Amino acid sequence: IYAEINRVGVQSSLPDAHEVQKMHFLLATVYESARLLPAGPLLQRCSLKH
Repeated sequence: IYAEINRVGVQSSLPDAHEVQKMHFLLATVYESARLLPAGPLLQRCSLKH
């Protein structure tokens, strides 16, 4: 991943959307991590009656 970021040549501290689209291995790693460790529900519900 580090080599890919250097290959794309990110000039600023944060890459823009065009630069991120060039980072195929980085995106594949993020998607695979999200698949293996899904983020669970963001909205938790609680019953008003117990």
